Amino acid sequence: MGETSFAPYPVAMYAVIGFGASFAYYLLTKDLLSLHENTTSLSQALGKDIKGKTSILFNALAIVFAPYNPAVSITFFMLTGLMWFVPDRRIERILNA
Repeated sequence: MGETSFAPYPVAMYAVIGFGASFAYYLLTKDLLSLHENTTSLSQALGKDIKGKTSILFNALAIVFAPYNPAVSITFFMLTGLMWFVPDRRIERILNA
């Protein structure tokens, strides 16, 4: 993206890759939860997985906005990165309880 001065299509491709990664994470968590009962510590720790679902949404919005306004897409990338930069202590909290 930097080599093309954040042209719309490289930004859109970056968003597609991010969407694929976030969707793969979502599928992985769903698959792991399907192997366990709803009362296990893993299912309690993941809960509704707001971070995972929000990542999918932000990347999908970045794809939509990339051809029209790449700056908006880059904002969604930054929000997603900041969201995951904050440590997720859900599993650690359940294991320590």
